[in-house]
Amino acid sequence: MNSMVKNTITKNNFSTKILFWAVIALVGVLLMIFAGGGSEDKEKEFDVDSLDPAQYAKEVEERVEELCNRIDGVSSTYAVVTLKGGYKALYASDLQYGSNNQKNQTVIIGSGSAEQGLLIGYENPEIAGIGIVCSGGDDSNVRKNVISVIASAFNISSNKIFVAGS
Repeated sequence: MNSMVKNTITKNNFSTKILFWAVIALVGVLLMIFAGGGSEDKEKEFDVDSLDPAQYAKEVEERVEELCNRIDGVSSTYAVVTLKGGYKALYASDLQYGSNNQKNQTVIIGSGSAEQGLLIGYENPEIAGIGIVCSGGDDSNVRKNVISVIASAFNISSNKIFVAGS
C-alpha cells in the first residue's frame, strides 16, 4: 500500500511539472508576440518626418527662460529661438578598411522594395539664434552672464545670442 501511495504522488508531481513548464512556454510565446508588436511602435518613434521642429524650438525657449530666470539679476525672461533646418536622420553605418582606403557604407535592412537604411535616431535641428528679453538685461554684467550660460548650456556660439532689457 505504501508503494501505491508513492506512485500516485510521483505521477501527480510529474503532471504538475509538465503543467508548470507548459504554462511557462505559453507565457514566453505571448511575451514574444507582444514584444514584437512593441518594436514597431519604437520604429515609429524614430520617424524623422513626424518630429516637429517648431515644438523643439518651443521646448528650447522654455528651457532658456527657466535657466535665465535662475541667474542673479534676471527676471521676467522671454526668449525666441530660431532654428536652421530640421531634424536629421542618423543611420547605422559600416566602416570598412581596405589596403589603401576606408569605405563607409550605410547599413541596409530589408530586401527589394522594402530595402532601407537602419535608422538609429535623429539629430536635433541646429540653433541659428536666440533672442532674450529680460528684466536686468540692460546691465552689462548680467548680459555677459546670460550669454555665457546660454552659450555653454546649448553649445552655441555667443554671437548667436542677443540679450536686451525689458
